[in-house]
Amino acid sequence: MESLLSSIYWLSVAAFAGAALYGAYSDIRSRIIPNWVSVVIAASLLPAALISPSDLSDILIRYGIGLAMLAVCALLFARGMIGGGDAKLLPACSVWMGPVGIAGFVILTAIMGGVLAVITLTTRKRGTKGDNNEPRNDKTPQGLPYGVAISLSAILMIVLKPVLP
Repeated sequence: MESLLSSIYWLSVAAFAGAALYGAYSDIRSRIIPNWVSVVIAASLLPAALISPSDLSDILIRYGIGLAMLAVCALLFARGMIGGGDAKLLPACSVWMGPVGIAGFVILTAIMGGVLAVITLTTRKRGTKGDNNEPRNDKTPQGLPYGVAISLSAILMIVLKPVLP
């Protein structure tokens, strides 16, 4: 029985990590994070939490943190400060962090976002004009793929300190 519960836990973690990695990949390629990524991440906590020694109040607190984070992210999105995919991915990952890990997750995400910004700025092609002084027809997506920072921070938090008792 214990091996079955362990398998369920690790399948939940794998679903979380796989969806987070796909979200990062998709954000790099197109600056779009599909909605299903956030749904899988948030939903994959439930089986892991139900088989852990957590009680119902801990699970509700975790999803409450996700809702609070969604409200903050919706405000940031409405003001044009973050993209819609990021506004859904951050709350989805937040449910995995719980009250103990949420501050560390937000700080790590900010640090990784800064590193990502430096990398993006130093590797982006310079200039906006092509030969003949015409606008470039560059198909590279613009903006910062912040989903990469969110996803990698969430995975690191899970790997470094499992968040379920």
